[in-house]
Amino acid sequence: MVRQGAGVDRTGDVFKHANAAGTDPNGGVLVLAGDDHAAKSSSVAHQSEHMFVASGIPVLYPASVQEYLDYGLHGWAMSRYAGLWVAMKCVTDVVESSASIDIDPDRLQIVMPEDFDMPAGGLNIRWPDPPLAQEARLLNHKWYAALAYVRANKLNRVVIDSPNPRLGIMTAGKAYLDVRQALADLSLDDETCARIGIRVLKVGCVWPLDAQNARDFATGSTRFWWWKKNARFSNMRSRKNCITGATTCVPRCSASSISATTKAVNGPCRVGKRCCPRTTNCPLP
Repeated sequence: MVRQGAGVDRTGDVFKHANAAGTDPNGGVLVLAGDDHAAKSSSVAHQSEHMFVASGIPVLYPASVQEYLDYGLHGWAMSRYAGLWVAMKCVTDVVESSASIDIDPDRLQIVMPEDFDMPAGGLNIRWPDPPLAQEARLLNHKWYAALAYVRANKLNRVVIDSPNPRLGIMTAGKAYLDVRQALADLSLDDETCARIGIRVLKVGCVWPLDAQNARDFATGSTRFWWWKKNARFSNMRSRKNCITGATTCVPRCSASSISATTKAVNGPCRVGKRCCPRTTNCPLP
């Protein structure tokens, strides 16, 4: 099933009823939602996650053309396993691009969860099925089955890790590519990020998100950011002694404000309209 953002809004009643009823173990349903964040070809800007979450439908968010193929296969498998409809967010920036992809049928190895206790009767569609029984199965079992699938197949994974994390960034889809570009612009490769304490979690399933995994990811990070689409590095959080519009490089913090245990991080210093990201004697954000 394919819907543009406005169509997702109008199909909410169908989504709720069909998702509550469930899917067949030999079938499954994958909903592709065309999201136009910048209203490039739409009358209004729109995104679909909120409608899918309200309907109890898991949402996958690919970051590349290859991942549209991979996540599509995961979407079918998750739908059959958990008895849920599964949505996949398709944004203009990625779907209107091209790339070489690997179509080897053995490339993707789908893993069935071993840490989920399937209830008697399973989670798939059946008849008769009273509404309250559907709701109980959805709230008490189906979402947790979807989370187990996400964990088993590592759809949410740490792509940059550090033994001593100080800054955690969670990001998904196109925004993940923006994060990697921002880090590259700051001359921060994976090795440097690991050394100075940056940890990046790439989120493939934006809902439901395992709260425990998120807490584990954030553990040890002095700051924890969710990087949204089109977010600018200098706008993520206010910075101490940061002067915007400066024509010379101005440090964000003074040496006196750094504790004895905090290691100063040297890095490139930008000038112009943005705040300097790092200077001598200035720790990470």
